Amino acid sequence: MPELLMKALRTILEGLIARTGAIGGSRPDRHDLQSQKTRVSDS
Repeated sequence: MPELLMKALRTILEGLIARTGAIGGSRPDRHDLQSQKTRVSDS
């Protein structure tokens, strides 16, 4: 199970990084990652 969770987290991270790269700024996505993490631990 942890392996699957790590895979999901990595996918989310890669998505954030890709979006960040498209926008051209990594600062705003740090907050996005925080809310994403909270959402994961909530469920």
